[in-house]
Amino acid sequence: NGASLIFEGDCLFKNCSCYYISGGLCAWCITSGKLIKVAGLIEFDNCSSIEGSGGAAFFGLYDESTLEINKIICKECKAGQGGGVNMQLGDSPHLIIKNQADFIRCESSRFAGGGLYIVCDEQDCDIQFLGVMNFIDCSASRGGGLVITSFGNTQIIMSNQCIFQNCYSFDGNGGGILFDFYGHPFQVQITGNIIFEDCSCSGNGGGMYIYSNLQGQIQITGEMEFIDCIGSLGGGISIGSIFKIILVISNSCTFKNCQGYLGGGMYMTLSNIDSDIQITGELSFDNCSSNQGGGLFLSTSGSQLSFTNIIQFKDCSSQDSGGGLYASCIDEGTI
Repeated sequence: NGASLIFEGDCLFKNCSCYYISGGLCAWCITSGKLIKVAGLIEFDNCSSIEGSGGAAFFGLYDESTLEINKIICKECKAGQGGGVNMQLGDSPHLIIKNQADFIRCESSRFAGGGLYIVCDEQDCDIQFLGVMNFIDCSASRGGGLVITSFGNTQIIMSNQCIFQNCYSFDGNGGGILFDFYGHPFQVQITGNIIFEDCSCSGNGGGMYIYSNLQGQIQITGEMEFIDCIGSLGGGISIGSIFKIILVISNSCTFKNCQGYLGGGMYMTLSNIDSDIQITGELSFDNCSSNQGGGLFLSTSGSQLSFTNIIQFKDCSSQDSGGGLYASCIDEGTI
């Protein structure tokens, strides 16, 4: 309270554990303008929180405080929630991961975020992922790799390269990434490339799941690739909204060997008259399969979806309807 915490050199936490919050490092920053900074490399190896949050680390940010991380590596870390790192963001915080973040074989045994779990409890959260991020063999009940849950105005910028490999959600949505937005507007900008490989979930979005119950904007200008991903609604990616959402996909999005019950590659359901989905980049579905919509499943009620570039379906199949594409459009919806 009123101070800054700075790690200037490299720091290693190995075989550390606790029962409740943070097996390795627990740090709070609660005063306006204050700072937690990792200037070098901070590494957590085999750290655990038996019943609580943050197997490796727990960070709490409030009142316009800042957490800046240069490099972080979490290996073999476990917790009830946030197997690697758990972050709790309050009013107007700034979170910046600048260079590198690796989460390897991290596990959330009971709740969300196998690698990294972030909850935004209040207003004006600023989250920036600027460096390379790798989530390898991570698992959780929901969101096997990365989870961001927001209850306030939130801005997320992902300008880095992200790789999600063999991550899975064993009891919910988002094998690799889970984004949940509740009650307040949000903005997501993905300008870096993201690869999902061998990711799966028991729920929706084997690679990535995005849900919103209030207005928001999502801009995806980086390339996205989904390989061998499996989910129920959307083997690769699932997007759902019951309120106004503006989604723009302006770069290539590729799905290979993905499987789902509805939408082998992509599942999208929208139910608000003000929603506007613009896909100006190329979509490619290769050897994807499902019960309906082997490659792509679309359902719109009063919303607008537009495709202005190439959509390619190759060797896709469904057991029921729409080997490549299934589309349902009702209540003045437009495709």
